[in-house]
Amino acid sequence: MAFGVLLMSVWACQPQASSEEKKIAENEALRDEVIAVHDEVMPYMDELKALKRKVLADAESGEGPLSAEEAEDLATELDAAFDGMFAWMRQFKVKNDEMSPEEVEEYLNDQMAKVRVVHEQITRALQKGREATGSDKANS
Repeated sequence: MAFGVLLMSVWACQPQASSEEKKIAENEALRDEVIAVHDEVMPYMDELKALKRKVLADAESGEGPLSAEEAEDLATELDAAFDGMFAWMRQFKVKNDEMSPEEVEEYLNDQMAKVRVVHEQITRALQKGREATGSDKANS
């Protein structure tokens, strides 16, 4: 019994995680979510470029379903999706040491919105490119 009381006393004296520590942990989880959205579409960067080449080649040879103008438009969209990913990656700050936990949360929420736009652009461009080329790859 005395051991139980001693154990309870020691546990009660342990500092509980502060609200700042909790916010830091929440921010790390949010950062992981942002990176996960990025990681979901990053493997498709090479496919975007391959689809662009195929769309343009098919239009030039007259084998594809798109006119030259439609192929150019799709090629532009595939390039924009590719470039959007790298533009997002260049501006993403991995370290946020100079920011308060609240500023980090705001920054990461903003980054989540941005990376979701990039994700959507890539997903849409892949779908259109696959449809135009008859690619049998599964949708991302």
